[in-house]
Amino acid sequence: MENFLTAVNAVLPTLFILFLGNLCRRTKVLNTTITNGFNKAIVYVFLPSLIAVNFLKVDLKELMDGELFLFAFLCLTGEMVLMFFLKKLWDKNPVKSLSVIVSVINSNCLILGGSIAVSLYGYLPYSVAFLASVISIVSNAYAILLFQLAGKGRFSFSLFLGIIKNPLIVTLLITLTIRILNVPLPKFLVMLIETLSEATTPVSLLCLGVFFDFNGLRKTATPVLKGIAVRYLFAFFVVWLAVQLGFRGERLAALIFVFGTSTAISAYPLSIEYGGDWEIVGNSVVISAITSIFFVALFIFVLKNLGCL
Repeated sequence: MENFLTAVNAVLPTLFILFLGNLCRRTKVLNTTITNGFNKAIVYVFLPSLIAVNFLKVDLKELMDGELFLFAFLCLTGEMVLMFFLKKLWDKNPVKSLSVIVSVINSNCLILGGSIAVSLYGYLPYSVAFLASVISIVSNAYAILLFQLAGKGRFSFSLFLGIIKNPLIVTLLITLTIRILNVPLPKFLVMLIETLSEATTPVSLLCLGVFFDFNGLRKTATPVLKGIAVRYLFAFFVVWLAVQLGFRGERLAALIFVFGTSTAISAYPLSIEYGGDWEIVGNSVVISAITSIFFVALFIFVLKNLGCL
């Protein structure tokens, strides 16, 4: 019973913020026009601030976990390659098919995973912060690569520039340069970045709740549900393999949040900007946000009973 309550308490705060956002839409306190602007702010301001804090505030030697990152990177890359070779199974339209792949490989681990991690542990573990930050950057790069290849059909220098200009990658390069060169930052700037990063989770979850609208789900239901099913099946495989390889505690939780949480909110504006099917990605964000909360809670419950978390 204690493990069940731990799992439930870990996901309830996130669920209530989502419902609050939906209530704001129904009572016309917020609307999708406003939150579309906020979604861009999340991608270009809030998420970069969260990544910057994760890399600026802690010792990089303590933060870096090469074994954990290598395992997650190989699993993510394998997932993308497998889905790409099976792309005709997701949808006959190549743009829609690639949009399903982007929906699966882009995880909401930074926001949803971070929120559940804080509820579960009372703080954000370094392993979760590191893996969520780096994998979010990698999956964003993969998403841009897939969308631009769909449009241009080949790799080019402009495609490479499109990946490098992603705000998450730019943030990573800047923060790593600051850390390596040991550049001192003004106190007010550090406080500003920290304040913006703290707003990332509640703002993102609130906007996601506003976006909840099932009216447009029918025409995208098949590819969206296929993608969500693949996401959970692959997450089960990754976690099972991780347990066999000896990952435990916070490191195992980090993998759950990377592969078991919903489609990343950042995938939605990316799909608009790079010519993907934004309806498939948007509906995947919404549906997977609801279902993944229960999926992650089940994972936490089972793995705590097995003594793995």
